[in-house]
Amino acid sequence: MNTARYDNIVLEFLEKPNSVVLIVSDDELFKKMLRATLGKTLGVKADILETYDSTLSVASPLKKHLENGHPVILFLEGLLNGKLTTDFITSLKAQSPEAKVIALVGEGRREDVAYLYEVGANNVIAKPASVNNIIQKMAFTIRPQGKLTEIVHLTKRLLAARQYEKVLPLCEKILRIKPDSPTALMLKGDAFQGLGKRERAEQAYLEAHENAKLFIEPLKRLAAFYKGVDGNLYLEYMKRLDRLSPLHAERKRDIGEAHLDKGDMSTAEKYFDQAITCATREASSIIENMAESIAQKVQGRSPHLAEKYLAKMLDSKKGNLTRADLVTFNRLGIALKLQGKWEAAIENYQKALEIAPDDEGLHYNIGVAYFEGGRIQEAVRSFGKALQLNDSFHKGNERVCLNLANAFFRAGSMPRTERFLRDALEANPNSGPARQLLKSVQQRMK
Repeated sequence: MNTARYDNIVLEFLEKPNSVVLIVSDDELFKKMLRATLGKTLGVKADILETYDSTLSVASPLKKHLENGHPVILFLEGLLNGKLTTDFITSLKAQSPEAKVIALVGEGRREDVAYLYEVGANNVIAKPASVNNIIQKMAFTIRPQGKLTEIVHLTKRLLAARQYEKVLPLCEKILRIKPDSPTALMLKGDAFQGLGKRERAEQAYLEAHENAKLFIEPLKRLAAFYKGVDGNLYLEYMKRLDRLSPLHAERKRDIGEAHLDKGDMSTAEKYFDQAITCATREASSIIENMAESIAQKVQGRSPHLAEKYLAKMLDSKKGNLTRADLVTFNRLGIALKLQGKWEAAIENYQKALEIAPDDEGLHYNIGVAYFEGGRIQEAVRSFGKALQLNDSFHKGNERVCLNLANAFFRAGSMPRTERFLRDALEANPNSGPARQLLKSVQQRMK
């Protein structure tokens, strides 16, 4: 290990004006080691290091440093207060791709390390770490090694500019320097894709994978290549990715969706559950978003699964429910009613009433559920509460008018039935059900 060279790379970076090292960690031993590395080994001033105990507390100063163009290295625990920080890394890299992030893991589980690299960490340090290890990781983060890196960066810039013909000779140059380089083969595949030469792109991606079976990026290329073209191969490579990096919640959801498209509900459910479990490790907001995306995919195809994941969305709020969640309550109620679970639907809507007791839509939905369960008097009472809150909420909606009319007709209230049928005809003058029921009402009222 050329320690002097690595020291010089790090010192050159830290001696730039306004350079700063930030650490977000609850590991006092590692923080002490980092201070010793910077102060005693490298001899830089103590105030170059800023320490934080949460991603929330570091967010504002980090943003300010980056916006002001300060040279920054961020050390960040991969798991902090029992939750993965991958969502923070993903967001940071999306906003500031140049941000230099070194993730920290304790006695690193392979899946944690793989996932941290996948979401954008420049490097990962497995603790406990030596001074030399810290300096080396900082050096590799500041300046990725070798001439190959320069050629790769140029190749990527040409790809971004869609200059595919210029990319191919550079890929061959990389392969002469480093035969079977998976990076060069992937870039070659990307160029062939851009040129519309799918067979040659596929060959390059497969060769990249064969030369680096534990490297995630070739598998990502292959999964994307087969998506929408060959469902079986798409699933095969998605599952290989899942085995290498099994904490990726979105990928598990996508695998579940692929099984859903095949009609394999039980396997889809297994992967959807795993997606929720992975999201649980990160944050409740991620759980909610994950459950929402799954619920959208299964709604209409499997009311049972829609019920399951909509309920998880509400559970993830841990009591912090607001009127904004009424849409989810309503969707859950529909999923329950589609399964004939009208009593559970009523219970669901009654929970929603605790948030919004004056919402006429909830009282109306309770009435519909009671009506579907054959509880006519309870249905009429609930509809009555909705009308007390807003006596015109039904107007303009033929279906709602007909639901009210049918309930009051079954309850024997002909005048109110007639009123709602006329409202239905106002919404749709050609409504056959409204005209037919109105005739029956008028005969009874004679």
